[in-house]
Amino acid sequence: MQDVLEKFLTASVLFMPRVLGSLAILAAFWIASIVLQALVVKIGTARRFHAEVVTILRQLVKGAALAFGVVTALGTSGSTCLRSLPASASQVSCSALR
Repeated sequence: MQDVLEKFLTASVLFMPRVLGSLAILAAFWIASIVLQALVVKIGTARRFHAEVVTILRQLVKGAALAFGVVTALGTSGSTCLRSLPASASQVSCSALR
């Protein structure tokens, strides 16, 4: 029992830098999504787009940035969940990460 606990603690400590790195990447993409949203709103109002169009574009930009951030953070942590995607989707996501 003691050996199992020691192995678990060792594995947890060794995995912690990956977790912290992934959280930092996710936080960076979250901040970038906020900045990109503000940029879309500023450009949309300057070009006098309809408010609905600006709202849709703002939400699309936020969703795309966060989705890319989640995929990047999972790749950094060494997650294998991307391997369950179909071949074409995983090739696209893997080529985007390179």
